[in-house]
Amino acid sequence: MNNPYRGFFTILNTPFNVQGEIIWADLERLADFVCRSGCHGVVWPVNDSEFSLLSFPERLEGFQRVVAAVNRRLPVILGVPDTSKQGAVALSEAAARAGADAVIAMPPWHTKLGTREQIVDYYRAIADASGLPICIQNFSAPMGSDLTADAVAEICEKVPLAQYIKEERIPQGDWLGSVINRRIPGLKSIFGGGICFSMVDLHRRGTAGNIASSGAPDVHARVWNLMEAGEVEEAQRIQTLLNNLMRAEISTQSLHGVKQGLMLRGIFTAAVMRNQAPRTLDAFYVQELQRCLAQLEPYLVKV
Repeated sequence: MNNPYRGFFTILNTPFNVQGEIIWADLERLADFVCRSGCHGVVWPVNDSEFSLLSFPERLEGFQRVVAAVNRRLPVILGVPDTSKQGAVALSEAAARAGADAVIAMPPWHTKLGTREQIVDYYRAIADASGLPICIQNFSAPMGSDLTADAVAEICEKVPLAQYIKEERIPQGDWLGSVINRRIPGLKSIFGGGICFSMVDLHRRGTAGNIASSGAPDVHARVWNLMEAGEVEEAQRIQTLLNNLMRAEISTQSLHGVKQGLMLRGIFTAAVMRNQAPRTLDAFYVQELQRCLAQLEPYLVKV
């Protein structure tokens, strides 16, 4: 775990029941499955974890549960962003106590920090509080702060523990290229994010991996490993099948599709989004997810 992070790092989706309560057993089951699936790291909670809808006590309890479920099998990156520097500091301290290997944060999203100096200070405070490597999450507005490559370079220069970036602005190839070409000293790894439709292309561009949620993290990890081994044609063939599943997931217009896929695989017991009206995916959505998972059957790790 002392080597720079590389590979497919899975974001754990947060499972909820119809009352909006976290199903902790499902979260722990997903964390355990990811460790057995060939993935290279675990991330929780960030955007796809519905982190902004979690209470402070839930995030603290989740830190403990995820780290315990992973049990040192993979690096664990815990999400510590908050609407204020003070909140991020408290979460960073808790992440370190829980046993995280690193933390990930984007700048405050509700009321944005007004200057680059404030953003640097935000990450410096997270570093001082956690003592852990930091992954800068660079997300598009309105939620993200749209950090330029120069801004990232300044953060890395002034905050030595800022060693990773998850660059997920769209178009990813362009923005990742701007960071890669900047050759920022101290930046150990540059990850893509969001939906991994182009993981093969991003590997060619020089990324160190992807950080994303997935109904098939085992297949994402396989595609990455094939690229690392130079088996580009096989990686592209499986990526095409995987893209069918991801299109089926996003056709639901939310993370319901990913959660439903995890239900179909026996990992989740519910596919509920917090704060949304109760929704059951109709038979057509479910049948398409089943069809796409069937195409991937040879590459799926048994739950």
